[in-house]
Amino acid sequence: MKFKNLENNLSVKYIEPYLELFANLKSPTRDVLGLALDMACVLRGTEYLIFGGYAVLSHLMQEHGEAIARTWRGSIDIDMAGSLGAFLALSESYQIESDRNSPNLKNKRTLKLAGEEHFKIDFYDGDMEKKFGKSETNKHFGIEILFT
Repeated sequence: MKFKNLENNLSVKYIEPYLELFANLKSPTRDVLGLALDMACVLRGTEYLIFGGYAVLSHLMQEHGEAIARTWRGSIDIDMAGSLGAFLALSESYQIESDRNSPNLKNKRTLKLAGEEHFKIDFYDGDMEKKFGKSETNKHFGIEILFT
């Protein structure tokens, strides 16, 4: 998977550490963490937050350094919440093959990215502050990512 938004936003000082870490990450963590950081570049200026497993990983990386990601066994989906603006930014930057409402959870939809056989975004589009509270910001390789 290519992370053109992430790679276009990396400053020179972060390129080597980024390449070192991602060269040794196992799938699916390599691809989904890369996608989360790529999406953070796309979603800059919109209301969004990452929650669930990759929010936990972001917190661990902030506390213990990015190398901790090598020990992580990630899932194949990103749990996120966002505004209509965030959804539109994702739709403009990624080809969404499937957009299905959850039969079980109100305000949740599953976005499957075209060309990626098994990666998906579980997108919550309800009242984020009421459900999750305030978001926090971490920086990985100079890229800000909002999480709860």
